[in-house]
Amino acid sequence: MKLLFTGIAGLSLYLLLPLVAVMTGSGYSFTEVLTDNLGDQKSFLSNLFSNRLVVMVMACTSILPLLLLGIRWPVSFGDTNAAASAITTVLLRLVHFLFLVACVYTAFDHLFSPRKLVKAQQVVGIGAPFITFYYLGSLSAGYFLGYLLLLFGKEDARRWQKPTEFNKALNRGAYGGLSVAALVVAALLAWQNIGAVWTHNKNDVTGIYTKWLSAKLPKVSAVLLSDGDMSPQRQLLKAELARYNRENTPLLVDTHRLASPRYHAHLAKLSPAWPALSDEVADSVRVDEFLILDKLHEVADKTPIFYTHPSFGYFFEQFHGQPENGLFRLAKYDLGGESLDKPRLSSTAAGSETERLASIKSTFSDLADEAGDLQQSNFQDTLIIMSWLSRNVNARGVELARSNRPSEAEAMYRAANELFKGSPGGNITAQANLRHLFEMQNNTNPEIEFTENLAEMLSEQKLLSISQINHTLKTYGPLDEPNACLLLGQFFESQSQIRQAYHELVRATELTTTDPEPLLFVANMFVTYGMPDKTQPFIDKLRTMKQAKPFQIEQEMRLIKIETGVRLIQDDLETAEKYLTGQLQPHMDTLPGLRTLLGFYMDNELPEKALPILDLWIKENPNDIDAQVGRGLLLAQLKKFDDAISALETAFEDSSGSAKANIRSQLAAVLVEKGEFDAALKHINDALDNDPESGKFLYQKATIFMQMKEHENAIPIFDDLLALNEWNHEVLANRAESFMATKQYANAKEDYEKLQSLTPNDPRMYLRFAQIAEAQNSAAEELKNYELFLKYLEQDSVPATELEQIQKRVEELRAAQDATP
Repeated sequence: MKLLFTGIAGLSLYLLLPLVAVMTGSGYSFTEVLTDNLGDQKSFLSNLFSNRLVVMVMACTSILPLLLLGIRWPVSFGDTNAAASAITTVLLRLVHFLFLVACVYTAFDHLFSPRKLVKAQQVVGIGAPFITFYYLGSLSAGYFLGYLLLLFGKEDARRWQKPTEFNKALNRGAYGGLSVAALVVAALLAWQNIGAVWTHNKNDVTGIYTKWLSAKLPKVSAVLLSDGDMSPQRQLLKAELARYNRENTPLLVDTHRLASPRYHAHLAKLSPAWPALSDEVADSVRVDEFLILDKLHEVADKTPIFYTHPSFGYFFEQFHGQPENGLFRLAKYDLGGESLDKPRLSSTAAGSETERLASIKSTFSDLADEAGDLQQSNFQDTLIIMSWLSRNVNARGVELARSNRPSEAEAMYRAANELFKGSPGGNITAQANLRHLFEMQNNTNPEIEFTENLAEMLSEQKLLSISQINHTLKTYGPLDEPNACLLLGQFFESQSQIRQAYHELVRATELTTTDPEPLLFVANMFVTYGMPDKTQPFIDKLRTMKQAKPFQIEQEMRLIKIETGVRLIQDDLETAEKYLTGQLQPHMDTLPGLRTLLGFYMDNELPEKALPILDLWIKENPNDIDAQVGRGLLLAQLKKFDDAISALETAFEDSSGSAKANIRSQLAAVLVEKGEFDAALKHINDALDNDPESGKFLYQKATIFMQMKEHENAIPIFDDLLALNEWNHEVLANRAESFMATKQYANAKEDYEKLQSLTPNDPRMYLRFAQIAEAQNSAAEELKNYELFLKYLEQDSVPATELEQIQKRVEELRAAQDATP
């Protein structure tokens, strides 16, 4: 019971922070703080579980010895044999001694210490130094040392045989040796750590940085944005602002929480600068990106918005960051304008940036010098703050370089690297920017030592891989080097962030005049998004580049495809096809030429013309299973179902492994189009036999049942899929439709409410709510949801006759409501 009550008392400390938040008037409710705290704990524990083997190694010198000392060992283990009893006793004492050595070894931060293990390359997502494990290890070391000192320092009066002089001398020697070793270890630990602790405490890096940052804040009311990875910066700034009764205290906003309706309500309660959400959105579980942007526009119309650090993402499709007094002011783009370009820094702004750089260097240079040594001693604060400053300065350097200010940019890049010199590689992106700047200036003696293998580190396989780009930009800041700009442009385009992709790709073309890749990519991007006018200048540059140096055939095909796309948008399909076939005439005996023509016909849904081209392709590549499957699907589009099934069955025979299950899925889809549902079910069941956990095959089976009007068979499958992911949008929507078809209106409404909580401004949800209310004879609910449907509806998205019927129904409901006494 003591253990139980002690545990409850310890866990009750989780309630302390929520109570403090409520009592100090922080604006957060008790529940909000508690759930946030528990959420952070859950996230941390999940990271621990993913690295559980590492945690188990750490536990060997903390939790395991604690379990050992928690056992009440008996005086004797019941051995009647004197030799066995002696061996057992010696082994027990040896175990205590070995655990003591292991705990002391860990305290010196060697190979298996927590700090070393969490820094290992394969350990991801922990980050904490595990101070608790060090405390437990020290507690255990004290116990084991006390045990051994007691053992060797006091004669056991219960022994019937008196110890020999040799045993006495041995015990005295062990006692004295352990005492001396304890003093030596304490002295060594003090010698190893006291200097670093003194330096860390003396430099007051957090105080100096927060005072510097708070001095940069605007004097008027403002909104300060910061991303989730900069939460420590936001908390430091919040603490600094709380120390003073500052007029016009800015509203600090955590951007990664803006998807939460509750967070919007909290911001609106803290400051009138933040607009409240509509009732239906406030009751949902998520605010979508478009609505968040709308709210930012509302705020920006009345209150200046600043980022406390450089950033990127969907905000920067409609806003751009302007360096201003150490911060980045968000300014609106002219969304109705023709240009996608970002305004460049003025001469006045560039001069101001240079002055601020001198202030940063004078304030933080000494701290930057200490950062590396402190980091080696496991004090991370200084290096983390230097990384924020380095990223900030590097971003300003890129702005200056893109505003044709190379000398000022060079000073920024040098300073960014100096500020982050405590990191083993320094600021990698600042070095890449600086090196390319030197190359453009033909500076062969830059007097700076660049990180070894810099180009390899900033490659598509390492720091600029799709999985690493976010981390690289958030750690080091932006890049201004041609290959990096190309990769960044491709990354932003993959995120549908077209304006930022355009900026990076155009910059890549400015930094190199010989590589056609950036021009090809940006031209194709504009064609894809239906912007032929913006494509033509890049086509002209490509034509000029091609005249100077002939393209490779793949590049030539891409250029022809782009020019064809422009004609398709500006003229018509026939004109585009005529141009394409004419341009490809010399290349029809090549695989790239065939692939380009085939892609055109496939993209424009011309299966009858694509099929002969695909036959030529298969003739040249008879083992291409994907091409055989594509041929079967083309035949299905032409309604030649028997031929399509035959082609797919041939591909099935030639395939192996998981490809067989996928082809069975394709066969099932063709058979559904043909109307042979039972045969389709047989194929999808065979696919599931091959891969019973496949959600895709299960979903396809459920939709087949829906098309067969057997909704009662589809619903259990949707239930199983939602058990794996209860917020799967497509599965929820289809299950709701099946519930509607089977007149299970309460269940359908529950699913639609989930969908509506994800997309509260989707008019289709309110239409379904109105239909459910009509089926349940709830006129007031029906009217309310029809009105919400009309509120969020884009008029062109619904046929005029259907819209007229709904408007007529609304008038009837209103008339009936008015007539009710």
